[in-house]
Amino acid sequence: MMNKIRTAVVGLGFIGARHIDAIRRIGNAEIAAVADLNPNAVKKFSGDFGIAGYTDYTELLENERIDVLHNCTPNSLHFEVNKAAIVKGVNIYSEKPLAATIEQGEELVRLANECKAANAVNFNYRANPAVMEMRERVQNGAAGRCYLIHGSYMQDWLSEETDYDWRVAESGNGPRALADIGSHWFDLAQFVYGKRIASVCAAPFIAHNTRQKPDGERVAVENDDGASVLIRFEDGLTANLVVSQVSAGYKNSVSISVDCQNYSMRWQQQDADKLVIGKRDGGEERVYAASQYFHGEAKRWAFLPNGHAAGWSEALFNAIAMYYENVFMKTAHPACASFSDALEVMRVVSACAASGKEKRFVDIY
Repeated sequence: MMNKIRTAVVGLGFIGARHIDAIRRIGNAEIAAVADLNPNAVKKFSGDFGIAGYTDYTELLENERIDVLHNCTPNSLHFEVNKAAIVKGVNIYSEKPLAATIEQGEELVRLANECKAANAVNFNYRANPAVMEMRERVQNGAAGRCYLIHGSYMQDWLSEETDYDWRVAESGNGPRALADIGSHWFDLAQFVYGKRIASVCAAPFIAHNTRQKPDGERVAVENDDGASVLIRFEDGLTANLVVSQVSAGYKNSVSISVDCQNYSMRWQQQDADKLVIGKRDGGEERVYAASQYFHGEAKRWAFLPNGHAAGWSEALFNAIAMYYENVFMKTAHPACASFSDALEVMRVVSACAASGKEKRFVDIY
């Protein structure tokens, strides 16, 4: 019988708790330890599960035998936690972004390859069964030649000037909305189409030049609240994207449309259990996320009966489960995003930042 995979989670905020939920659903994995700077969070989670808890992740790596570390820390810590795990010989599943700079990302990819550390970054939208079906229809030719890709990632949680979050300060004058949520859409588009984004022309905007912190202090805002982006893929296909964290009424609205020769395909995260097929003759067909309607990899990962909405949590579970299968069962799931995939997305976001300053198309490759 195979020993259980010993897993540690570093960072116990919202996303760390969701990782813990997903790991507990994987039959051959167990949570062996947790770490967070907040001792109360450590006490709660370690006490709930009867496991070791640390306020210093380096002590966790020194004292515990860990097979996989889940890095759910704030963005500024991603590089150092990922690197520390890799050099310790621990496999790593990281939240995005992979690191703060392209150079750091390149170092992590190199180290992971040298140390043979199994690695993944949590671009979980690509693990939604409807998205996987969209990719399948593009890749197997059923949809025909692609004409255009377009979509958006919209939120409203920073729409008021009194809305404040650590991301506003942490990003400095670099990309914020483009890095935080635009990155997900860039990965989604590349995954579905199967080709790299080669150049971008971005027009970022700032809705509030200053924001008020909870203590009343006003601070200057130097990073983007959103952007409009024109995109060219490596084969010349064009795409466009609208990103916003200040659009009232949009809670976590990710949408992508791939318009092809035979039909268009549309998916929205807030209606995540359906793939909409648009036809010139015959209107629209709504395909539910159920195994009897899907093909290839998508068929296996649509594990709920149709009508039982497969949403964000299911996609997160799928992404993590695929990673564990990649590592310990030697399978290959294209919907599991690697460090190299995440580095490509970082290059796209960096090019968007340069384009916004220079007001022109910027080549990535």
